[in-house]
Amino acid sequence: MKPRDTHKAIWKKFHVHHRDNLPFEGWWDSTRNTLIELFGELGFKEGAEIGVRMGSNASVMFEKIPGLKLHCIDPWEKYLRVTTETQDKLYQHCLRKLKGKNAVFMRMTSMEAVQQIPDGSLDFVYIDGRHEFDFVLEDNIHWVPKVKIGGIVSGHDLYHFYQGGVVQAIEAYTMANNISAWYITREKEHTWFLVKE
Repeated sequence: MKPRDTHKAIWKKFHVHHRDNLPFEGWWDSTRNTLIELFGELGFKEGAEIGVRMGSNASVMFEKIPGLKLHCIDPWEKYLRVTTETQDKLYQHCLRKLKGKNAVFMRMTSMEAVQQIPDGSLDFVYIDGRHEFDFVLEDNIHWVPKVKIGGIVSGHDLYHFYQGGVVQAIEAYTMANNISAWYITREKEHTWFLVKE
């Protein structure tokens, strides 16, 4: 798919107007589920989610994207106040939730998993892992090459919160790479997305 065709589909789905400011938010109430619907409408078949937790968002992807193969990447390991025991329970819950789906579970860090995914092999990636600036920027730098030209790179939680660096990382990435068009959903915890050129 050509990048311009993906952009056209986004503009139609999200009701973006020509003189809107960046990032394009559109004039239609939208959530990350709206973006996932678009993945299905574009015929996307293979993707990756970084930061799967309980599998709630992955479950929506399987519901809205026919024939999906999804790489579910999460170390499910001790993190800040979350114990190893809790993470093991979350992992088991996720396994049950996605049972029977074409889910490839990769219980490892994002940087370990990215080494196992060929460049240009994914239709989309959804980044929702560590939210500190360095981690978000690192995920973008390493996962963008894994997406096909015309595919979509996206992620969660584009808003300001304590110790969060998503806003700053995405602004830095788009500016450093001269990305002139990128998008967000119209909700409190914005999902951001851009087209792989």
